[in-house]
Amino acid sequence: MKLLDVIAAECVYVLEGPYKQTPSSVARLVSAAVGHAAIDPENGPALLRALDLYSTAGMDFADAYVVARAEGAGVGEIVGFDRFDAKLRGRTAVRRIDP
Repeated sequence: MKLLDVIAAECVYVLEGPYKQTPSSVARLVSAAVGHAAIDPENGPALLRALDLYSTAGMDFADAYVVARAEGAGVGEIVGFDRFDAKLRGRTAVRRIDP
């Protein structure tokens, strides 16, 4: 079964919202789904990296996903309005720049 990245993101938001799970719990649950033999993730490495940043750096999942995709694509800078610069330090070479 194909797991689209956007569906994984929806799982994150439902688990952290209505189900009030902690980021570490959300990351553990979604990572288990991504790693399940019956699941074919759209971009498994990026999802797992985003879950790591989300649970350890205190980043919003969407921001963490953008950073993970930038890392995978070899992109060193991302443009963003959200100010999550301090959360990136020491965790990635990707930097956020103002638009």
